Amino acid sequence: MSSPTFKSEVVIANYLKRMLTIRSTGAATSESSFYSPLENLLNEIGQSLNPKIVCNGQLRNQGHNHPDFGLYSEHQVDKFFKTSPGEKPKHGVIEVKPLSINLDSLVVKKQIQNYLTGYGLVILTNYREFQLYRSNSVGCHELLESVSIADTEKEFWDKARHSRKTSKQTGTKLYEFIRRTLNYSASTSDPRSIAWFLASYAKETLAIMKDSHGGGC
Repeated sequence: MSSPTFKSEVVIANYLKRMLTIRSTGAATSESSFYSPLENLLNEIGQSLNPKIVCNGQLRNQGHNHPDFGLYSEHQVDKFFKTSPGEKPKHGVIEVKPLSINLDSLVVKKQIQNYLTGYGLVILTNYREFQLYRSNSVGCHELLESVSIADTEKEFWDKARHSRKTSKQTGTKLYEFIRRTLNYSASTSDPRSIAWFLASYAKETLAIMKDSHGGGC
């Protein structure tokens, strides 16, 4: 049986390889051509959670324009067949930008503020960086946490060409970050939820420590 660390490395390596394959066609757009590897990444990780979380793309307008993806609990998906559809995604939405875009310049824009007002949680990504924002009690945006594979588009593609090495360096960190962001609406007052989040941070910290010492044994 494979270890959790090995699984996280495989999942992230597959994401990088698929991104690179799409770029290598020479016919990719700067943003939407890469939706599928991101959606697959989020759904694969979402299936590891309990309850499972489903990433669904191209949402219709529910009063706050069209986020690129919504994050639904499996219970919401089941309800579709029993009640009238239309529930907002419980775990927030995702807004995707091209790899060349600086995410820090986007959060103040009206589009992102609108999503925060409507959905509460927003994951902002340019495929190489991921930022989780929420709307706080006074209606302002708050950065909860973030993770980066690469600081620039060029660096990302260089790292994607060495997907196995990159996934060993950052795979667990990115994997655990995504698990937490997908599950963020879980009640943090529940001792089991607190333990779950602490365990995720511990896995990430251990992976960072191993990488800083040359990968460990």
